[in-house]
Amino acid sequence: MTRRKDALAAAANAVKSAAAEIDGIRAEITALKAQRAEVEAAPLPDHEVSAGIDSLLDTLARSAPYHGPDAVMDAVAKGGTPMIELHGATTLGTVTALLVPLLRTHLRDALMAHLRQYYEAHPPGLPAAERQQRIAEIDQQLLEMETQEVELVRFAANAGIAIEYRPDTSPAAILGV
Repeated sequence: MTRRKDALAAAANAVKSAAAEIDGIRAEITALKAQRAEVEAAPLPDHEVSAGIDSLLDTLARSAPYHGPDAVMDAVAKGGTPMIELHGATTLGTVTALLVPLLRTHLRDALMAHLRQYYEAHPPGLPAAERQQRIAEIDQQLLEMETQEVELVRFAANAGIAIEYRPDTSPAAILGV
């Protein structure tokens, strides 16, 4: 009877030990996933966002060459009529094409001021290239941790200890690829 109790106690300790080891790995996986989400969600640095703002404003300024300030001046300077349909439905594109070139500096300044306010609540993260590299590093660490987890779950199963895989366990870790 004592031998059976000892065997049951040893089995219970093995289950607890295996579960504790797997729980530790799962906690590390959770932390890595949170770190990845943080890296991925952080805003780009100022210089990359300002380049994007400049590109957007340039695109908007070129969006309708027949309605921009140069087209208006060209037509008026030659004694013609601007090709802006004043009595028809004015489109956002027409208004944008006329105003963006005239107000580009003011729009850019306002957007950059808004960006600075945004950064107060959302500090900028890594530049795009470094971000992708960091995410790849985290993904590699995740795969290594998940592979260890899968090995322990299989080891436990071979020892008769039933421990379930996490629902979001990487198929690559399970398949060993």
